[in-house]
Amino acid sequence: MKDSGFCSHARSESHVNAMFAWTENRKTMDKNASLFAIMDEENKKQVTENQYYIKTLAEILVLTATENVAQRSHRETSDSEKKGIFLSMLDLLSNHNPVIKKDLNNKQKMLSTPVKLSKMKYLNA
Repeated sequence: MKDSGFCSHARSESHVNAMFAWTENRKTMDKNASLFAIMDEENKKQVTENQYYIKTLAEILVLTATENVAQRSHRETSDSEKKGIFLSMLDLLSNHNPVIKKDLNNKQKMLSTPVKLSKMKYLNA
């Protein structure tokens, strides 16, 4: 019995190699699609957290402004007893909200890290 053209082509080395490459490419594309979905989900979560944090800061500022309360203290350091009403309210809210706590901790770490003078000249330029 003679092989038909399609059957012999399906068994040919070039066809087998092409099918293998196509299958591997499809697997890679599926993985990339799921990776992009995960990255997009993380991005949306970060945007939502940032919006919540900014909204909270704005509400504190509006409250202190409408009540004519000074937002800053004379000395505002992390170890000061009186940090000012704005930072005190942020500290209070961070006890009850992990989003605010995370962002506040990140800001405090950033502010406590010394900046080298070589970086300062670029900041002041």
